[in-house]
Amino acid sequence: MPVTKQVIIYVTLVVLCGCDTEPPVAGSMSKTSVCNTAGYLIRKELGTGFKTIDQQCSVINTGGNNVEIESGYVSPINPNALRYTAKGYVRGNTLVLQQIRVHGVDEKFIRFTSLGG
Repeated sequence: MPVTKQVIIYVTLVVLCGCDTEPPVAGSMSKTSVCNTAGYLIRKELGTGFKTIDQQCSVINTGGNNVEIESGYVSPINPNALRYTAKGYVRGNTLVLQQIRVHGVDEKFIRFTSLGG
């Protein structure tokens, strides 16, 4: 799958310590690595004040290195978590988020890069 300017790529720091012991769910990334990296990408895209810590997260391998992530975040103006589903893929230890749908906000999936604007 070609990488375009609309796709944001971040190299996972393998959950900050390089000591991930879970089996990989896609590429060389475990569920924890994918969830932590997705949370980081969401916070980076939306800006300061958004929290992704302590949110339930699930990762499904949808074939090959493609993943679907379900989790949530809390905005600085709303204490209730907003749940989302994100789709992307893993290349080695790099997570690429391509699409996201915020439940109750988006009717369909949007490009991940459109999330903050």
